[in-house]
Amino acid sequence: MTNRERVKRAMHYKSVDKVPVRFYYTPVGYYEHGDKLNDLYSTLQGEFGPFQRIPVPKIPAEHFDS
Repeated sequence: MTNRERVKRAMHYKSVDKVPVRFYYTPVGYYEHGDKLNDLYSTLQGEFGPFQRIPVPKIPAEHFDS
């Protein structure tokens, strides 16, 4: 089953060979774990295209409590 077929079948609640997956990030997760998440996501295969590395957010010091 191709990625496209898998996604279309899942959208119509039909059986698929595996669950279609798309990897998302949250700024908090990237701030906490940094490039480790980029490295992990780049090893996994999703149905919606290859993963694109995302720069780790830099949070300014004034956004933290003293």
